[in-house]
Formats: sequence, C-alpha cells, structure tokens
Amino acid sequence: MAKRKFLKYTSIIFFQLIIVLTAFALNTKNIQAEETPSYLTEIPPGMDYNQVKSKIFVTDTASKTLITGDKNGSGISNNAFGSPVNGVFPAFIDIGGTNSPQGTLWSTDDTSFDVTKSHTISMWTYFNTEPIDGGLAFVLQNDPRGVQALSTVTSDSKTALAPVETLGVWASDQNNLTHVSGAIQNSWALEMDTSLNNSGLVNDSFDDGLSTTGNMHIAAGYPGMESSYTPLSNGAYKLNHTDPDYHLVSGEGSGYFWHHLEITFNPNGDGTANVTYKFNDKNLDGSKNTNTGTETATNPIASSNTFKIDLSNFNLKDGQKLRWGLVGRGTSKSISTLESVDTLVDAGITTDTIDTTQDKTLSGSNDYVNAGDNMTLRYNLKYKSGKVNWANIYSKIKIPANLTVTGGIINYSNGTSESLNASEVSNGTLAHQLSQSLNSSNDTATVDVYATTPSLVTKDTKVNGEVAAFFGDTYAGNVTTQDFTIRNNVTKDLNISSTSPTSTSIKKSDSATINGNLKYGNGSDFDSYGVDLYVNIDGKDQDTTQITPDTDKSELNFSEVLSGTTLGVGTHTVKIYAKDSYGNTSQTLTFTITVEDKYANVAAADDLKFQNMTSNYVGIVKRDGDWNIKVTTANSPWELTATAKKLVGSDGDDFDGSIIYKNGSSIQSMQDQIVRIGGSTEAQTGTIDIGKEYWKDSNDGVLLQSNAGDKKSPKYTGVITWTLTDDLEND
Repeated sequence: MAKRKFLKYTSIIFFQLIIVLTAFALNTKNIQAEETPSYLTEIPPGMDYNQVKSKIFVTDTASKTLITGDKNGSGISNNAFGSPVNGVFPAFIDIGGTNSPQGTLWSTDDTSFDVTKSHTISMWTYFNTEPIDGGLAFVLQNDPRGVQALSTVTSDSKTALAPVETLGVWASDQNNLTHVSGAIQNSWALEMDTSLNNSGLVNDSFDDGLSTTGNMHIAAGYPGMESSYTPLSNGAYKLNHTDPDYHLVSGEGSGYFWHHLEITFNPNGDGTANVTYKFNDKNLDGSKNTNTGTETATNPIASSNTFKIDLSNFNLKDGQKLRWGLVGRGTSKSISTLESVDTLVDAGITTDTIDTTQDKTLSGSNDYVNAGDNMTLRYNLKYKSGKVNWANIYSKIKIPANLTVTGGIINYSNGTSESLNASEVSNGTLAHQLSQSLNSSNDTATVDVYATTPSLVTKDTKVNGEVAAFFGDTYAGNVTTQDFTIRNNVTKDLNISSTSPTSTSIKKSDSATINGNLKYGNGSDFDSYGVDLYVNIDGKDQDTTQITPDTDKSELNFSEVLSGTTLGVGTHTVKIYAKDSYGNTSQTLTFTITVEDKYANVAAADDLKFQNMTSNYVGIVKRDGDWNIKVTTANSPWELTATAKKLVGSDGDDFDGSIIYKNGSSIQSMQDQIVRIGGSTEAQTGTIDIGKEYWKDSNDGVLLQSNAGDKKSPKYTGVITWTLTDDLEND
C-alpha cells in the first residue's frame, strides 16, 4: 500500500508541475502582446520583406560592416507583429539604435537611377517617440567607395565615425585631410534631421540659426561641396539650409505614428534634374492629407519642395547609374517601410467613377448622379515596366457611402477575367485577392465594382470619394475615387435644333460651322451646369464640350467649327447631341460635310516697294527687295492674275506713269487691267515662288514705268490685287 501511495503522490506532483509551467507560458505570451509597439501593429502596406532584402538593397555580408569597422546599424526585417496579407510581409527598415547608431542601406546596381529617366520612390517613415539624437537622409551618390560610402573622420590614422550632427552624410568640422573630404563624395542629400545642433561648439553647430519649430527639419544640399557650409570663427561649421521645412514627428498616438514620404527624380535634359519630395502628403489610410493650421502630433501638415540639382556634381561616366540609399544616425531608430521603387517595378493606379445609367464618367464639374442610377467604381492597375512581376496583389476597396455593391469584374489585358462578389464586402470594404500577377505580357487589370444609388433621397446628398488600396510584393499604391452628389431625377424633354445646312462642301483650307440651339420642351431654365455637347465624327467620339447658360437661361446656343484640314479629304458624317446633368438627352442631329481634294493659296507681303527715283526720271523702275510672292497648291491647277490701281502722291497728285508687267520684250500696263502672272492647267502640289519661277531677273515681272511729267509728291502709294483661281479646266 505504501508503494502505491508513493506512486500516487508522484503523479500529483507531476500534474501540478505541468499546470504551473503552462500558466507561466501563457503569462509570458500575454506580457509580450502587451509590450508589442503599436507603431508596428499599424505598419502601412508595403513591399514584401524578401523582395526588399534580396532585390532593392545591397545586403551581402560585406555590407554588414561599415568602412570604419563598426557594425552597420541597419536592418531589414519582416513585420512579425502584423499579419501577412496574401502572403506578403511588409518589410520594415530600421536604421540606428543604441548598440549600432550608424546605418546605411544602398541600392543595388539594378535598382540605381538611370539619370536620363524619371524615377519615384515612396515610403512610410517612423521616427520613434524616445529622445531623438540624429535623423535620416535620402542620398544620391557616386562616391568611389560605392556601397561603403559614409561620412567619416580620421583619428590616429584610423577611420572613424563622424559626429552625430553629420548623420553619416555631411562633412565633420575637423579631423579630415580637407574639410569636405570626409563627407560622402559626389553626392546630394535630403536630410530629415531630428536633432537641433546649435550649441555653437565644434561638431554641434550645423543648425545654427534654425527655428525651434517642431522637432525635425527637412533640408537638402551637396555634402561633398564646400559651398554647402559656412565656417564659424571657432573652427565649427554651419550647414547652409536652403528653405528648411519644419515638422513635428514624435509623441504621436495611434493612427499618427507613420509619415508618408515620396521622392521623385525628373531629368530636365540640360544636365540638371528636379528632385521633389512630398512629406505627410497622405494619411495612414492612403487618403490625401488636407490638414491645415498648426501642426501637432495628431494634426500632421503636408509639405513639399523641389530642388534643381546639377548632375555634373556627381561626376558620372557615360551611361553610369546613380546610386541611392538611406543613411541614418542616432541611438533611437528611424524606421521605414517601402511602398514603391520604380527601378524594381514601375506601376500605377488610376480611378474613374462612372454613372452607367447616364453613360458618363464623373468629373469635377459634372459630379451629379441620379437616385436609382447604376454606378461603376473603376480602378485601372497598370504595370509600366520592371525587373520582376507585381505579384500577390490584394485589394482593399472602401465603398463610398450610399452605394450598395451588387458585384463586379476584373479584366486583365491577357483576355482573362474574374468576378467580384457582393459578399466580399465587410464593414464597408471590399477585400479581394487578384488571381493574376501583372508584368510586361499582362500589364493591366481593370477592376470594376458595380453598385447602385438609393432609389430616392430626401435632399441632394454629397458623397465623398473613398480610398482603394492595391498592394503586392513589389508595389503598394492607393487611389481615391471621385466625390459626387446624388439627386432625385428630374425628367425633361431636351430639344436641339440647327439652322445650318445638313449637307455642305468645303475646301480643305476652309472650315464648316454648325450652329445650334437647345431648349427644354416645357420652357424651363437650364441649371448652372448647362449641358454637355457630344460630337461624333465618322463614328469616333470627340472631346465633350460643356455649354453653360448666360443671361437668358431658357436656351443655350452653340457653334461647332470643323476644320477641313482636320477632317481630311472625303465625305464625313457628323452627329451632335446634348445631355444635361440629370441625364436628359436630346435628339441627335446628323450632318454631312464633304472636304474637296483641292487647295490653292497665294501669299504676298502687305507692303511692296519700288526703288527710289528722282522726280524727273523717265524709264522703268525696278522692285526694291524680294517681294516674296508664293502660291501653294494641293492637287489643283491654278492661275495667278493681278491688277493695279493708279499711284497717288502724298500731296494728292497722280503719278505720271503706271505699274506694268514685263515678260521679256512684252510689256503690259496693270493699271485697271487684269494681267496673267503665271499658272498651270495641270494639277500641282507644292509651293511656287513666283519671283524665282516666273521673273527670270530684276528686269522682268511687276515694275514701275515712269513718264516725263514732274512728280510733285515725295511718296506715291497704290494697290495691287492678286487673284488666284484654282478651278481651271485642262484643255
């Protein structure tokens, strides 16, 4: 019995031990969850960890050690605190920290910038809520050290980290061969500096004179150029901040930890490029930041600036790319997550809000829809170029208020499609995983979400656009739909009429004008929007024109001018109708316009002169200068004639003589007589210079015959009329 009792006792102790261990494990897990930093649980959608680490930045073993021998304080990790979406773990990039305060990440050769092309990089940044003693910089560089580029100092013949104020980018005040030799060479930097170095001491005066507004300033310059610095009397240097931009970036609460940053590079074609940054331009949900007023932790203010940079400062060889990267310094980490890097995948998203009942795409000026109308929210995904696919694309489409989703479809450029179901909408958001990747052979996906408006509204209802996010492993982007107003339908007869002939012929050089009028059948006024005029030529829709009412709001007049040159030779069918903002549509007017295959035109200078002469001169007076008379034809015969009026003096007397036309030995008076200058009975195309083709020298052509009578006036003027005929018959 004692033996059995011992066994029973042992079993109880073992069972209790399991309970204790289990409770301890559960308690440990709960503590970890409570300590999870909330900024990580709110990390925005971004590029996948594996893509960022293996394709964007150089992350080999050598890069883990800085040129100074210090550990590179940069890291790329998957967001273990967030949930992967469609298999994508957004990468977060941390730079700095207590143990390794200096960090760098440089682009690979493949993802560096081709300076002949435009580039865009977008990311979200977080600057910690702890005391900040450094900052982060976006750097473009062609430093000979490549991915080991870093701001350093020389101490006891050893290379060491530069002081904190340099961020690892700028030149330190002392301990270098020359002042700027320790900076990153052949470079340009955009700094986001979270430490105000303004003590006036050596290695702590870069920010001398800057405002204390906020706790971060954004500025830019060339780290390796002396012009970026101003020496102070004690051996310290001030960094020349051009147009600094101040922000508050720490102490934020939930929903405000992350700050959006977009950087674009646009070459100008003249050896310069414009680099533009946008900071705080988007809210965490991807919507546009429209905050105003004083910036606070929960009221971030958007800002932007453009810098024109001189590409010669990078000393690039022909065809050489420009490396970009992130460089940071501080015992507190700066954290980023990349949305897009166009040198890996260049993609984009646009949107259209379509009233399918009225067959119109909404715009800023025509944003009305009727109650009961069917709507399409269209999202256009475009893969422009890239080195890899845009894969694992997941969509989160927030549906605008007052719309009920009925379904939808995704059409790919490779001809395949997939359906969207209303059941995929939860809490006002449609979440859907796209079944296909986008790449150069399947470069578009058109996502159409079908919805309806309420059948009746109690008043005109303004509906704000909403954000749709599309994120995959190599690109994350979002777009906001058009705002619109829902109104109850008002049905009216919209009548259109025209006094212009339904059939007309014009020359290619002419235009046809169609005049028209619009009225409601009940005689009511048009609203302030008026109508949209739709013109279709030979089956092709033209740009829509808005016709707005003037003083008389009961009718609208329009005039459509159609150029023969634009139409082209031939017979054209033109159809015109109108539609008001409620969708009331007029009848369609149809016109036939024939453009003839002939063209002839004469051009002559307005002021023609003869050479000066004495008052008693008798004889022929030549032309003064090149009269530059030209005939241009297209598939047309032509004949040019001219006639002249008598010359009248400035003192009122008639000139004794007349304008003549001389062709060899033949002389004809042009005064009140039509004289043939030249022509062709055969159809010609081209430009004929009359002076060169028909007047062999200065003794031929239009001349002035001066007779013996006295000329009392110092100046005589008259008129020559040139007439071009283009309908000659070929005998």
